[in-house]
Amino acid sequence: TCDWNETAVNGDHLWCPTSASGDFCYVGADVCRKHGPRLKCSACKIIAHTHCIPALVESVKFKCKSSFRDVGPRQYREQTATHHHWVHRRNQKGKCKACNKGFQGKLLFGSKEIVAISCSWCKQ
Repeated sequence: TCDWNETAVNGDHLWCPTSASGDFCYVGADVCRKHGPRLKCSACKIIAHTHCIPALVESVKFKCKSSFRDVGPRQYREQTATHHHWVHRRNQKGKCKACNKGFQGKLLFGSKEIVAISCSWCKQ
């Protein structure tokens, strides 16, 4: 659940248990401990093992998309830009917005190759 207390940290993931198969741990094969239940972030849709989450935050330094802005009333109106939140994807549908080529589906079952980078906000 979201943390809306004074101790809330912008960029924290919203972890929920998942049984999704076919998605790999986001930390990567070289860092993944393959231990503990798998969790999925409700906001940016990445998956990680419970024991890999500290590595995701400390080693990979991958924060979730911003969930709030901690500014005053005047600053809030001035800050209207929302920055992209880029996430590596191993499976992507549709076409690339830059070159208009279709994304190649998984040729090999269990392929760990990253095929796209998409924004979790605008899906670009």
